[in-house]
Amino acid sequence: MSGETGFSALVTGGASGIGAAVSRKLASRGINVLIADVQDELGEKLAQEIKSAFKVEAVYLHTDVSKEADIRNMIATVVKKFGRLDYAANVAGICENTQFEEHSITAEMVDRTYSINQRGVWLCQKLEAEQMITQERRAVEFSPPSPQSIQPQRGAIVNVASTTAVVGMGFGAYAQTKAAVVTITQNGAFFYGPQGVRCNSISPGGTVTPMMLRNVPEQFRGTDTHEQPGNVLVQPIALKTMARPEEQANVISFLLSAESSQVTGVNILVDGGFTFTRSG
Repeated sequence: MSGETGFSALVTGGASGIGAAVSRKLASRGINVLIADVQDELGEKLAQEIKSAFKVEAVYLHTDVSKEADIRNMIATVVKKFGRLDYAANVAGICENTQFEEHSITAEMVDRTYSINQRGVWLCQKLEAEQMITQERRAVEFSPPSPQSIQPQRGAIVNVASTTAVVGMGFGAYAQTKAAVVTITQNGAFFYGPQGVRCNSISPGGTVTPMMLRNVPEQFRGTDTHEQPGNVLVQPIALKTMARPEEQANVISFLLSAESSQVTGVNILVDGGFTFTRSG
């Protein structure tokens, strides 16, 4: 990927798990990064690590995506610090513990999950896109270049959904919000595409993150929890392995790049083949 010096990005939920991997991946491309999260200690530490490792600007900002004022402040801070917003990865999300079956899920749990996973993603995408469409278009540059001219673009957004959006497997509060993320993304692609803003989503399968480890019952983890959860979890996955956060970040990075300049409104399953084995 070429010509990215001076580009900037924000990552919600950017201090840990998939979000932290995205923050590092984008910085490795020379992109300045704003890490938005509620985990202040982790976020500050990661910003310092990124600045040292990749020689880019990285800032941490306490951001609760259930609060509109926080989202507006996040976008204003990106523009103030970096001059514009080129890329946004909306990764922040929460999930109820798997011990809660449908009959145990309360309205309060659904409301809280909705406020972050669904309303938060929708409002982030809306306000990010509104900022992007005020900006000058940038040339679409990649290597080797196309001999034909390519229409310049203003930005790209990726929202993180889940395989629970397409395959029923419980997680009653979480799943309904992640299914909505796919539609939110498609609507964004429809509304903002004519103005040069692309919107896509990914649906991760099982990924070894702090949130996953918190929600997987101990009897299913195996003895090597922090490296590879037990066989009960990987059995339905075609590749027989859980994903690592960096593998999800690689796909998000592609969608937040000129190399995916003709991709919008798409939901990519990054699940090691889990979905097709469940539906087959």
